[in-house]
Amino acid sequence: MTIGTKIRTYRKERQLTQENLAKQLNVSAGAVSKWETGTTLPDTELLVPLANALQVSLDELFDFSLKLSELRVKEIGEEIVGCFEKDYFSKGLLLIERYTQEFPHSEELIFQAAHLVWKYSLLTPFKDEEEVRGRRRKALELYRRLFNSDDELMRLHAMYSGAVILMTENNIEELEVLLEQIPSADYDTFYMHLHVLESKKEYLQAQTLSINKLFSRTNEVSSLLAIVGRIYEEIGDNKQAAVCFTLLEQLEQLFQLISPSMTAHRKIKQLMKDDHTEQAALLLEQQVLELVKKPLNWEQHFLFSSIKLSAADQEQKKIRRLYLQEMLEEFNELADYPAYQKAIELAEIF
Repeated sequence: MTIGTKIRTYRKERQLTQENLAKQLNVSAGAVSKWETGTTLPDTELLVPLANALQVSLDELFDFSLKLSELRVKEIGEEIVGCFEKDYFSKGLLLIERYTQEFPHSEELIFQAAHLVWKYSLLTPFKDEEEVRGRRRKALELYRRLFNSDDELMRLHAMYSGAVILMTENNIEELEVLLEQIPSADYDTFYMHLHVLESKKEYLQAQTLSINKLFSRTNEVSSLLAIVGRIYEEIGDNKQAAVCFTLLEQLEQLFQLISPSMTAHRKIKQLMKDDHTEQAALLLEQQVLELVKKPLNWEQHFLFSSIKLSAADQEQKKIRRLYLQEMLEEFNELADYPAYQKAIELAEIF
């Protein structure tokens, strides 16, 4: 039941005419008529006098807005989408205006309306970029209504979505304020922070942030390629496995990673499996030599020189030595080959 319907129902129950009610509220009968037909809504300062005149509580008068069901929110959303998908964007906005005024306490409805305006801002025909910007601003206006929500999840979702729009609009000042309130552990705000730094010409901080992210992503992609490659091998798709390990090898070479090569280790195992044990021993020796020569930190790296490891060089050396010992033990079937003995000597010198 809409607020207009409730006003009319309660008015008739109290045997009041529109003129009687209007006189009590010091408004025109036409204003009451517009409330009841849903053309307009009562001003905020009239709500308490209106409830008193109708002899109901504000809770009774606005019960409809507090109990908007999940199903009803979905139905309203579908009605709005129907307008947008028929290229009636302006009609969709009118629906949103109507429903958000009618159900001002339904945060789920407001959030859904904001999301739909943002989503369809580019999907529905528009005249120019200014019209698209106007649509985005409307979505932002709706999201802003939730920035002080008591529902933490709702508030953060609205803030994050609003921040994305602010970045698109290049509204750096408000974006920076919002980012201080959005936990980066739960929301990916990296590119927003980077955008703020670049806009403020704080290039050194932007560089540090970018290099750290690139370092993290490089190691993450390396690990994922190795995992996906092994999975492909397990299910018998050797072609796709080869693609993954080839990409991994290229990545290791391109970024000159100081960590042990995952692809070299795999090649040694494959050579042994194919009974090419002498070649496996030679590759093992080569891998040990490379590990002995590799830096223990990133200080001299062509790209990641700013990366600081948590462990000091001596600790890194212990970790590297332990890895070498475990690798030699894993491939001790190659002990009869001179290359294996040379690998042991190299590891002992290290």
